[in-house]
Amino acid sequence: MTTTFSNFFTVNTDTDGKRYTALTDDCPDWLRAAVVAAHRGSPPSDWVHVECRDAAIAFDEEVISDPTDDDAIYEYIDDRVTASARELYQWAADLCTTELFAAAEQDAAELEDPEAPRVRRGPPGLKSVQYSAIKHVVDTVCLACLAATKSQP
Repeated sequence: MTTTFSNFFTVNTDTDGKRYTALTDDCPDWLRAAVVAAHRGSPPSDWVHVECRDAAIAFDEEVISDPTDDDAIYEYIDDRVTASARELYQWAADLCTTELFAAAEQDAAELEDPEAPRVRRGPPGLKSVQYSAIKHVVDTVCLACLAATKSQP
């Protein structure tokens, strides 16, 4: 089944000329709720909106046709994690005070060592945190998209 959930995202330009991703005015409530949930209680973030949009694109294009297929999810996320140390540190600086980052850091630490209180520092550790953050976003958005397709007549 082909869907077009990604059409509910748009790229706008603010008064300073900076581009940002947002939901369209006609976005369904369930998708708006999924994007809010993807932020994990953090203030709106363009990075999260972009990840939500791209997860919707992956669902639309059936890159992730089954959000419970861990192999497809992991392969998708592996391609999304930032490779550049500079960009990874900037990402961490932008999000390190958010609930999304804190939860992703905890998730990453549990994956590496359930007894460790924090994930190790540096690019390898930050990649694990970013991976966990993207996984949360993808799971949230793709499961919402799947539920929406199942509820359609």
